[in-house]
Amino acid sequence: MRAGLLLAVLGLAACAAPPPVLPPPGASTTSFLKNAGFEADAAGARCPPGWGCSAHADPDSYAFKVDPAERSEGRQGLRIEQVRPEPWAMATQFVVADPLRGARMRFSLAIRLEGVGGNGAGPIFIAQGTGGVTLTHRQELAKGTAGWRRVAIDFLVPRGAEGFEVGVLVEGPGRLWIDDARLEVLEPPATP
Repeated sequence: MRAGLLLAVLGLAACAAPPPVLPPPGASTTSFLKNAGFEADAAGARCPPGWGCSAHADPDSYAFKVDPAERSEGRQGLRIEQVRPEPWAMATQFVVADPLRGARMRFSLAIRLEGVGGNGAGPIFIAQGTGGVTLTHRQELAKGTAGWRRVAIDFLVPRGAEGFEVGVLVEGPGRLWIDDARLEVLEPPATP
Protein backbone atom coordinates (compact mmCIF):
# COMPACT_ATOMS: atom_id res chain seq x y z
CA MET A 1 0.00 0.00 0.00
CA ARG A 2 2.48 2.61 1.15
CA ALA A 3 5.19 1.19 -1.14
CA GLY A 4 3.22 2.32 -4.20
CA LEU A 5 2.79 5.78 -2.71
CA LEU A 6 6.49 5.96 -1.91
CA LEU A 7 7.41 4.98 -5.48
CA ALA A 8 5.13 7.72 -6.81
CA VAL A 9 6.71 10.25 -4.49
CA LEU A 10 10.21 9.19 -5.57
CA GLY A 11 9.15 9.74 -9.18
CA LEU A 12 8.04 13.25 -8.30
CA ALA A 13 11.37 13.85 -6.59
CA ALA A 14 13.11 13.74 -9.95
CA CYS A 15 11.34 17.03 -10.70
CA ALA A 16 12.21 18.55 -7.32
CA ALA A 17 14.43 21.54 -6.67
CA PRO A 18 18.17 21.03 -6.11
CA PRO A 19 19.13 19.61 -2.70
CA PRO A 20 19.43 22.03 0.20
CA VAL A 21 22.79 23.33 1.35
CA LEU A 22 23.65 22.47 4.94
CA PRO A 23 24.30 25.32 7.34
CA PRO A 24 27.76 25.40 8.93
CA PRO A 25 28.02 23.74 12.36
CA GLY A 26 26.75 26.06 15.07
CA ALA A 27 24.67 28.14 12.62
CA SER A 28 20.99 28.73 13.30
CA THR A 29 18.58 26.06 12.07
CA THR A 30 17.33 26.23 8.51
CA SER A 31 13.99 25.19 7.05
CA PHE A 32 14.10 22.96 3.98
CA LEU A 33 10.34 22.88 3.37
CA LYS A 34 8.19 24.58 0.77
CA ASN A 35 5.04 26.41 1.94
CA ALA A 36 5.72 25.32 5.53
CA GLY A 37 3.08 27.71 6.88
CA PHE A 38 0.42 26.86 4.26
CA GLU A 39 0.31 30.52 3.22
CA ALA A 40 0.48 29.89 -0.56
CA ASP A 41 -2.92 29.92 -2.23
CA ALA A 42 -4.16 26.39 -3.04
CA ALA A 43 -6.18 27.79 -6.01
CA GLY A 44 -8.74 24.99 -5.83
CA ALA A 45 -6.13 22.21 -5.74
CA ARG A 46 -6.69 19.16 -3.54
CA CYS A 47 -3.49 19.87 -1.62
CA PRO A 48 -1.55 23.06 -0.78
CA PRO A 49 1.42 23.89 -3.04
CA GLY A 50 4.59 22.05 -2.02
CA TRP A 51 2.68 19.25 -0.28
CA GLY A 52 1.46 15.84 -1.44
CA CYS A 53 -1.87 14.65 -0.03
CA SER A 54 -2.89 11.00 -0.18
CA ALA A 55 -5.23 8.48 1.39
CA HIS A 56 -5.24 4.68 1.59
CA ALA A 57 -7.49 3.48 -1.26
CA ASP A 58 -10.18 6.09 -1.74
CA PRO A 59 -8.54 9.47 -2.45
CA ASP A 60 -11.75 11.25 -1.41
CA SER A 61 -12.03 9.53 1.98
CA TYR A 62 -10.19 12.41 3.64
CA ALA A 63 -10.71 16.10 2.92
CA PHE A 64 -7.63 18.36 2.79
CA LYS A 65 -8.50 22.05 3.03
CA VAL A 66 -6.54 25.22 3.66
CA ASP A 67 -8.44 26.79 6.55
CA PRO A 68 -8.15 30.52 7.38
CA ALA A 69 -10.37 30.05 10.46
CA GLU A 70 -7.87 27.77 12.23
CA ARG A 71 -4.13 28.43 12.30
CA SER A 72 -1.33 28.63 14.82
CA GLU A 73 0.19 31.64 13.03
CA GLY A 74 -0.02 33.44 9.70
CA ARG A 75 -3.17 33.54 7.60
CA GLN A 76 -4.18 29.87 7.46
CA GLY A 77 -3.46 26.26 8.37
CA LEU A 78 -4.27 22.91 6.77
CA ARG A 79 -7.29 20.89 7.95
CA ILE A 80 -7.44 17.13 7.36
CA GLU A 81 -10.74 15.39 8.07
CA GLN A 82 -11.99 11.84 7.49
CA VAL A 83 -15.22 11.98 5.46
CA ARG A 84 -15.49 8.26 4.56
CA PRO A 85 -14.02 5.19 6.29
CA GLU A 86 -10.42 4.50 5.23
CA PRO A 87 -7.47 3.57 7.43
CA TRP A 88 -5.11 6.49 6.81
CA ALA A 89 -4.25 9.75 5.06
CA MET A 90 -1.01 11.74 4.79
CA ALA A 91 0.15 15.23 3.83
CA THR A 92 3.90 15.06 3.16
CA GLN A 93 6.88 16.61 1.43
CA PHE A 94 9.72 14.71 -0.18
CA VAL A 95 13.27 15.89 0.56
CA VAL A 96 16.28 14.72 -1.47
CA ALA A 97 18.73 13.15 1.00
CA ASP A 98 21.96 14.56 -0.47
CA PRO A 99 23.67 16.33 1.43
CA LEU A 100 21.63 15.37 4.50
CA ARG A 101 22.68 11.71 4.70
CA GLY A 102 23.96 11.00 8.20
CA ALA A 103 22.52 14.25 9.65
CA ARG A 104 20.52 14.21 12.86
CA MET A 105 17.34 16.19 12.19
CA ARG A 106 14.08 17.33 13.73
CA PHE A 107 10.72 17.69 12.03
CA SER A 108 8.10 19.63 13.98
CA LEU A 109 4.76 21.24 13.37
CA ALA A 110 1.92 22.87 15.23
CA ILE A 111 -1.15 20.63 15.50
CA ARG A 112 -4.70 20.95 16.81
CA LEU A 113 -6.94 17.89 17.32
CA GLU A 114 -10.72 17.60 17.40
CA GLY A 115 -12.21 14.18 18.15
CA VAL A 116 -9.29 12.27 16.62
CA GLY A 117 -9.76 8.53 17.11
CA GLY A 118 -8.31 5.33 15.73
CA ASN A 119 -4.53 5.21 16.09
CA GLY A 120 -4.39 9.02 16.11
CA ALA A 121 -2.61 11.73 14.13
CA GLY A 122 0.77 13.44 14.15
CA PRO A 123 4.16 13.91 12.50
CA ILE A 124 5.78 11.21 10.37
CA PHE A 125 9.22 10.57 8.86
CA ILE A 126 9.84 7.92 6.17
CA ALA A 127 13.31 7.33 4.68
CA GLN A 128 13.54 5.66 1.27
CA GLY A 129 16.44 3.86 -0.35
CA THR A 130 17.01 2.85 -3.95
CA GLY A 131 13.82 1.88 -5.75
CA GLY A 132 11.56 3.37 -3.07
CA VAL A 133 12.39 0.74 -0.46
CA THR A 134 11.48 1.99 3.03
CA LEU A 135 14.65 2.05 5.12
CA THR A 136 13.12 3.36 8.34
CA HIS A 137 10.20 5.41 9.59
CA ARG A 138 9.04 7.17 12.74
CA GLN A 139 5.73 8.61 13.81
CA GLU A 140 4.33 10.29 16.89
CA LEU A 141 0.54 10.02 17.01
CA ALA A 142 -1.94 11.58 19.45
CA LYS A 143 -5.69 11.09 19.94
CA GLY A 144 -8.58 13.09 21.34
CA THR A 145 -9.18 16.83 21.36
CA ALA A 146 -6.42 19.34 22.12
CA GLY A 147 -5.60 22.96 21.31
CA TRP A 148 -2.63 24.14 19.28
CA ARG A 149 0.73 22.76 20.39
CA ARG A 150 4.09 21.96 18.77
CA VAL A 151 5.02 18.30 18.32
CA ALA A 152 8.33 16.97 16.99
CA ILE A 153 10.17 13.85 15.95
CA ASP A 154 13.96 13.57 15.82
CA PHE A 155 15.63 11.20 13.37
CA LEU A 156 18.89 10.28 11.69
CA VAL A 157 18.89 10.35 7.88
CA PRO A 158 20.25 6.93 6.85
CA ARG A 159 23.49 6.93 4.85
CA GLY A 160 21.77 4.81 2.17
CA ALA A 161 18.74 7.10 1.79
CA GLU A 162 17.87 8.52 -1.61
CA GLY A 163 15.38 10.81 0.07
CA PHE A 164 12.82 11.05 2.82
CA GLU A 165 9.31 12.26 3.48
CA VAL A 166 8.17 14.37 6.39
CA GLY A 167 4.64 15.42 7.14
CA VAL A 168 1.59 14.30 9.02
CA LEU A 169 -0.21 10.95 9.24
CA VAL A 170 -3.87 10.53 10.24
CA GLU A 171 -5.10 7.03 11.13
CA GLY A 172 -8.74 7.36 12.06
CA PRO A 173 -11.73 9.70 12.29
CA GLY A 174 -11.81 13.29 13.49
CA ARG A 175 -10.24 16.56 12.43
CA LEU A 176 -6.59 17.59 12.51
CA TRP A 177 -5.19 21.03 11.76
CA ILE A 178 -1.49 21.56 11.07
CA ASP A 179 0.60 24.70 10.61
CA ASP A 180 4.14 26.07 10.84
CA ALA A 181 6.07 22.95 9.76
CA ARG A 182 9.84 23.01 10.38
CA LEU A 183 12.66 20.73 9.27
CA GLU A 184 15.88 21.49 11.11
CA VAL A 185 19.41 20.11 11.16
CA LEU A 186 20.32 19.30 14.76
CA GLU A 187 23.72 17.84 13.95
CA PRO A 188 25.40 17.81 10.52
CA PRO A 189 26.69 14.50 9.17
CA ALA A 190 30.12 13.47 10.39
CA THR A 191 32.82 13.96 7.79
CA PRO A 192 34.23 10.65 6.53
